[in-house]
Amino acid sequence: MRPSLVRSLAALFVGCCAVLAAGACGDSGDDGEGGSGAGSSSGLISACEDYCSAALAQPCGENQLTVEQCQSQCGFLPTQLKGICETENAAAFECLAEAGFTCTGYDTDGDEVEDTFTPVANATCLEEQQAYATCETTAGCKRFCITAEDAGCGEGCLERCESKRAEVEAASATCGIYYSSYVSCGSSAGITCDGGTPRPNDFCIDSAFNVGDCVNPDATDDCPAYCFGAEEIGCMPGCDAECASRLADATCGQAWASLLDCVTFFGDATCENDVVMPTADGICSSEREAYLACGG
Repeated sequence: MRPSLVRSLAALFVGCCAVLAAGACGDSGDDGEGGSGAGSSSGLISACEDYCSAALAQPCGENQLTVEQCQSQCGFLPTQLKGICETENAAAFECLAEAGFTCTGYDTDGDEVEDTFTPVANATCLEEQQAYATCETTAGCKRFCITAEDAGCGEGCLERCESKRAEVEAASATCGIYYSSYVSCGSSAGITCDGGTPRPNDFCIDSAFNVGDCVNPDATDDCPAYCFGAEEIGCMPGCDAECASRLADATCGQAWASLLDCVTFFGDATCENDVVMPTADGICSSEREAYLACGG
């Protein structure tokens, strides 16, 4: 699916954008507690198409999708959702479609002239959104572990994932949301099996850094967030001690601190020789070069 088109479609939601947002939907899967089964896929697609018709029936802004472009994305939803929360998603679509939309203008450059126009739903559909949010609370791990099972390393996955989610959520509800986003990334972007343990690919490390930062709000440096991400992708054994040692190095410590700051902020990182490093041509490449030039 083309990311730009998915983002445009998701942006049509006001207060319910997560229904189509790829990061929230993740992949798809079989029926799960609090979710709906694959049998409702046709209803989900139909509800999505009705939503597209209602939201885009009238011209609204220069960059508006057509009804056909919007509806062309609806068929991807069952694959993304893996059978989890389909009924809740469909209900949100139906509620918004039935309420209709109003083309609303916004001033985005501060000149007090409306310059951006967006179809805005005439109803909040709060009940449907709450049902969707409740379902999505546990959907991330379910979708991730369905993907792990397909890859051949699903044994014990759901128990481990739910345990980790509960541990993270104990820090704050926000951290739990970040963790759900992280595992949803894994189910969407793909995983590898590491000795029977499913690992999201390096693309998802940015989401892992967010979780690590959230559960360590009082950290005085970036090592806790960095090492949470490293552990999740199975990189840099003994990261806590290794990161602290590099940070304390009299010669290259400052270069390492700059590297940490960049990779945890931008998520530009990959596992290289058992060390989480910025990619060679990414946004943190200058920090990478400075650290390597220092002798790190």
